[in-house]
Amino acid sequence: MSRYLFVVHSNAAAGREQEYLDYIATHFDQILELPGVIWGRRGTLASAQVRPVPDAFKYLTVFEVETDDLQGFINEMNSRVISGRIQRSTSVEGAQPVFWEVLQMDAASAAPTRN
Repeated sequence: MSRYLFVVHSNAAAGREQEYLDYIATHFDQILELPGVIWGRRGTLASAQVRPVPDAFKYLTVFEVETDDLQGFINEMNSRVISGRIQRSTSVEGAQPVFWEVLQMDAASAAPTRN
């Protein structure tokens, strides 16, 4: 099985920060329910950075996915969005979802995963 990081950068729409935070907590749990999702993490941009980050997104969400069929995973996720099983919200502005194939990981992370 291959592993992927599903990384989403996003911001709250202007004046809708609390609505965004409430929505993303539910959305996060709905993504965790997808077959193949191992774990998820959410974060916010730290105040200290190595270099200035102009126009950076404020929020980051990362999920690790294990699958032999990434397109099948994406299709299932999109199917759940269309059916309403995974919610969408206009409180999210400029979300950029990207899948990254994992090339290297620590030994503990490489251990067998849940079924």
